[in-house]
Amino acid sequence: MPFKYPSYKFRNVVVPYHPYVLPTVKYHGKEYTVDTRQEEFRNVKYGEEPSYVPFDSQLGQTLLKRYHQQQLQRKRTRYV
Repeated sequence: MPFKYPSYKFRNVVVPYHPYVLPTVKYHGKEYTVDTRQEEFRNVKYGEEPSYVPFDSQLGQTLLKRYHQQQLQRKRTRYV
């Protein structure tokens, strides 16, 4: 039986856990890192002020939907 990484469920979105790489989502040219432990998205670029978006905010809900769509699309293309 292959090893499966645990996942974290927040509302209707399942975010996979991997010990080395945090999942990301792209929105309007920015790449946000998904932090399920603190329930927020982060956009950190070298030399710039980091931005934090909580899951409960309006933008956070939009990012969660976008992330969920990316995961569904990734599953579809993986098994084709």
